[in-house]
Amino acid sequence: MNYSVVFYFDDETDNKITSLIHLIVDNGVNDYLILNKVPPHITIADFDCEDISSVINSLEVYKEKIRQDFVYWASIGLFNPSVLFLAPIVNQFLLKSCEMVNNLIKAVPKAENNSYYIPNQWVPHTTIAAKLSSQEIERAFLVVNDNFKAFGGYVTKLALVQNEPRTDIKVWNLQE
Repeated sequence: MNYSVVFYFDDETDNKITSLIHLIVDNGVNDYLILNKVPPHITIADFDCEDISSVINSLEVYKEKIRQDFVYWASIGLFNPSVLFLAPIVNQFLLKSCEMVNNLIKAVPKAENNSYYIPNQWVPHTTIAAKLSSQEIERAFLVVNDNFKAFGGYVTKLALVQNEPRTDIKVWNLQE
């Protein structure tokens, strides 16, 4: 089974990103993220695992070691061929979180990390449109380019998510 460890944001940040996603959809781009109930997030690890309880136990310990932190989204990016995203400025909080969580997962027997999300290969991002055709990429980019201004917000939650179908397994509130 495939899982991710993600960060969720404070309400104001979540609403700002969600509004941008809806604006993209309102301008004729597919609604994959909305239909699949994918909330705004930053994935810090992605992995396959047979025994998720070991990962949950490790994350229970890890979440006590981190606090809410600030992230600043400063640019628009594209994973060719089909994902448009907002890119946060990489900071120590994001780098250390990615490294620590991937190390936790590596220690779990029969867990295998996805190489796109391991330290020094990972591109932190918040997807705002996915499964895009070439025409949708162009349309979505124009909408975002006209409406995006750099902004900051807070990571307030850590979550373990099952992918396809996307389901939150466990969500932890981070300490202030």
